[in-house]
Formats: sequence, structure tokens, C-alpha cells
Amino acid sequence: MLFSFQYFRIALIFSVGVFPVYPSLRTREIAPDNELESVQRFTEECNQQNKQKSIYASFTYDPPLNEEPAIDAIGDVFWDDIDDLRTYGSRGLFHAFTVGFGSGAPSGYFGPQATGRGDPDVEQVLFSLWDYKRSGDDSWYPALPVIGEDIQDCSTFDAELNPGFPCCKRNCNDCGQDQSTGTQCKVYIPAQNGMHLRLRIRRIETNQQANYEDTIWTGDIWEVTIHNEDNGHHWLVGRQLLAGTSSSGITRLNNFYEHIGCTHCDAFDAVTRRAGPWILETNSGVATALVSANSEYGNKNPPYTCTKHMIDSSSTPELTFSSGPSVPNYGGDGTWDKELYSCGVDGCLTPDEPKPCSECQGYQGCAGSGGFCKSPQATQGRGRFYCAGKNTNDYGETCARTLYK
Repeated sequence: MLFSFQYFRIALIFSVGVFPVYPSLRTREIAPDNELESVQRFTEECNQQNKQKSIYASFTYDPPLNEEPAIDAIGDVFWDDIDDLRTYGSRGLFHAFTVGFGSGAPSGYFGPQATGRGDPDVEQVLFSLWDYKRSGDDSWYPALPVIGEDIQDCSTFDAELNPGFPCCKRNCNDCGQDQSTGTQCKVYIPAQNGMHLRLRIRRIETNQQANYEDTIWTGDIWEVTIHNEDNGHHWLVGRQLLAGTSSSGITRLNNFYEHIGCTHCDAFDAVTRRAGPWILETNSGVATALVSANSEYGNKNPPYTCTKHMIDSSSTPELTFSSGPSVPNYGGDGTWDKELYSCGVDGCLTPDEPKPCSECQGYQGCAGSGGFCKSPQATQGRGRFYCAGKNTNDYGETCARTLYK
């Protein structure tokens, strides 16, 4: 099938392995009054030396993802204690998974945010991919939004005013109005203290076509969803076509904890956790285990003075990120290079995850006739649902659906 796409100019960031912070991507650039009041207690202007830096974690798999690429993966985010950031306006936290699909393919990240800029029930979740190379370069392969059915075009649809409904759009970073460097998809959902969210990225179609800039591009379509593990609500974040790919797979999957915008060190306390990411399926069908997690932080003090932050693990395969005035100073020169956990030769246990209803062999009868799990539904349709094709071998198996508020 063919899709037509428009593009726009909005700040995006990405470089492989390095993620500087630019507030225009993540939040509004105009600070609410409560943010200005909070910032006034800092006598020094926020800069690269005194801001809260990002903390990264990387993961080892057996077999490695670059040998057995994944086509379905999940990872968890726990908003354990984020109330303190609510007094800091548009600043906040971004919990993202970085993802790569091999050489010559787009790459980027996906994940939820929590801020103090307004309603904590309306917070952004992003799925952003950057083109491989730039338009006009040899071997340029764009990431293209898949718009239609349950995904709107962000150029004509305000996702923030319509929580729970996703949109996608081409994005521009440091380029002219007639160019773009990637695609951003987003949906707005709650981000509350104590929430347990599960993100899922999976390849849903191969060798599809899209029309962009008078060229027919062929590639695989990837989808990101997010699920509230506490109440069963699911939301679709977006879908993108990776031009130039065929039977592609994830070859890199890591994560980071990032303060949105230039946020002073010690601005607010926050504690969050991560679990996974786990591999549910690989291109070849080989089982892949999460084995260990590591973190490296190289910003020495001096000149980087922010040391009230920490990443550690008290149980496998979970990571705890903490930052703010209540966190003890990290000693020495402030750098680290450490293993956070190891699950041994058998790897970390992978949780059971419901299949999407669209993959049920009898999905037309899935928990309400007409493909209930697949189509937009009102809020009264909640909870777990089941494949209902009685003559299929997956009858009764749990399936997931997308919830629209």
C-alpha cells in the first residue's frame, strides 16, 4: 500500500551513542510561572557544567543482537517518585530506549516523559527515528510516518488536546524548511507516581511501500506501543516505515535517563526504575536472553559539577536511577564504569507478554466481535482480552489491545 507524507520543521536531536538535550524536542519552550519561580533559587545560569547530565545503561544479550537481530522487544519504566519535579515547570524526565536497526538504516529512541508543566494525566510518549544520512546524500534512507486508520497526521492534529490518540509527522533538525531529518510519533498518557509502564517495539510488516518526495520507498514497518501494567490500558505510540530495509531487526537496544532541557543539578528529587529490555522474538526464531547491564559515565568533576545522581541495581534485571538534592554525592572525580547486574549463563527471566490481538488466528472474535482488540474503543472496554477463534490452536490465549480515551 502507498502512503503520502508531509514534513515540518521542529527541533530533533540524535547522534549515534550521544544524546545532547534540546528542550524544543521534548516540551514547550515557554516556561510556566511556577518554573520561573523554581529557577530563581539558582544564582548561576544553567550551563553544560552545572546541569544534570544524562545517565546511560547498555545491555548484553546471548546471542548478541548484531548476530541475531530482534523483531519484538519489551522494556519497563517505573515512575517511582516523581512528585518533586511537578514544581519545576516544563522541566522533567525522559526515560528512553535507544534503538538501532543495523548499518544503513534509520535509528532513534522511544519512551515516556514526566514534567511539571501541567496535567500529569497528559504527558508525552515519543517514538522518534532519524534518517540514515541526509536528503540529497548518497544512500539516504528516510524514516517515514505511517499515517491512516488509527494514526493521525501531527501537522493537522493536536495530540496533546486529544490524549490517548497518536499522531506522526516528519521532523526537521538544523535544516531548511524544504528538508527534514526524521519522523516523530507521539501520544499523551498519564505519568503518575507509582505507575508501571511497559513499552513494546515490534516489526509488524515487511517490504511495504511509501511515496515521499516523488520517490517510492520500500521498507519494513515498526510499531511502538505502551501499556499500563497496573490497569491493563494500552496505547499506540506510532508506526514508521524504515526505507531501504527488508526483514530488518533490532541490532542495538539500550536506554537513558535524561532531564528535559537545561536543568540545574539538585533542582528536584526523582527516583525511577527500569526493567529489561527483553527480547520476545528474533528474525531467525532463535531464543535470545538478557544477560547483563552496564553503565559508563565520563563527565569528570571538575569541570562538570553535578554529582548528586546514581544508577544501581538491587535486583535483576532492574535498574534504579536517582537524582536530586537528597541523593549523596558520587565520590571521586564523579565518573564510573561498572556492571550493574548479571543474570548468569541462563540469562534473566523474560516475562510473559500477551500477543497483539491482530496476531490471534481468530482475532475477528477477540473479546467482542469485529476485532475489538484492534479497533479504537471507549474507556469502558478495559482489562485483558483473549483470542476467541475456537477452531484455532491459540484459543483462550491472552491478547493485548489499544485503549483510546
